[in-house]
Amino acid sequence: MARYTVAYSNLVKRLEEVKALQRLAKKHSETFSRDIKVSNALCRSSVVLLCSHIEGYIDDLVQLILERVVVKNLDKSKLPPELFYFLSRDAILDIKNSTDPTKTTERIRFLLERDAEIWSASKHFTLSLNGEIFLNSFSTPNSEQIYKLMKRFGYDNFKGEIYSRLTSQAVIVTNMVDQVVAHRNKIAHGDPFATSTYRDLKNMIDLIQSFCRITDELVGAWFAKKKCPIR
Repeated sequence: MARYTVAYSNLVKRLEEVKALQRLAKKHSETFSRDIKVSNALCRSSVVLLCSHIEGYIDDLVQLILERVVVKNLDKSKLPPELFYFLSRDAILDIKNSTDPTKTTERIRFLLERDAEIWSASKHFTLSLNGEIFLNSFSTPNSEQIYKLMKRFGYDNFKGEIYSRLTSQAVIVTNMVDQVVAHRNKIAHGDPFATSTYRDLKNMIDLIQSFCRITDELVGAWFAKKKCPIR
């Protein structure tokens, strides 16, 4: 069995883009007539890209899990109620927010028709699960949101195992995930003071890759115990 999932392997390839920008920022800062403005612009762009790659990795990991849950015939009884809720969340909220009896009836019928297989008494899922609906409420890839996302699969102790694995580095690594997301948000909202150096960026990349690598190992091991290998 491979050590990492295809989601993590793809992340490693994507991080090469950020590393290339970091190296270019370093050159502009140190050798290209010390063009600090260009270096800062490259670093800001790199933070935005790095944040998108965190989100992309988590999205890919969840899509992979949902696919394997079906392919490996994981028993529905081994999955928590949260998973079923989030697989139908859009339709459930439509019903919840409806006050018109006719529209409510239509929305209930829609839920029963579209997601009948999800809610049926069958032991396994036989149709593919919609990752887009499942991930619809996940948009900010900070550490707490990632922990909550794993709880949807029943992995309640994910945060504890992250801290146990990373030991003294746990706070540093997880804080960096949150800092990158917060930094990206400031840049996206036009904050001119949201700057970083190429040295900062190098540290960001290393710690983010460390967080995703440990995540991949732990989530992979957890699903292997469920007889649902994802790697």
